[in-house]
Amino acid sequence: LSERVIGGLLRTQLGFSGVVVSDDLEMAGIAWNRPLESSGLAALRAGSDLLIVSRMLLAERCIPGLLADLRLAIGEETVAAATIVAALKRVRRFKQGLNWHADPAAAAAVLRAPEHLSLLEEVERRAIG
Repeated sequence: LSERVIGGLLRTQLGFSGVVVSDDLEMAGIAWNRPLESSGLAALRAGSDLLIVSRMLLAERCIPGLLADLRLAIGEETVAAATIVAALKRVRRFKQGLNWHADPAAAAAVLRAPEHLSLLEEVERRAIG
């Protein structure tokens, strides 16, 4: 959640231009003293491009609030629109590098490729043991 670490150290000093993924915004170190909405805004302001929220039941209640707070923050310019645009560009570039498909059928064709299914079966065999 630190602008000094993400924006200063990681992006400026180290020159990292890739996608920054937050820690889980519900983990104790973040969530014990601030609500999800506040953590999400802080992570975006700091330079995170993707936000992780792990607990679905809590997320279902809080995500609409986080999105509403984001819209408000952008409207009031407490989170710069340029920050959001830059994050979207990095995420799109990342997805393109993964050969990401917006079409579910195309994505399923990639994910269900024989080599992927074979790897899945091997992982399952080893996990079962």
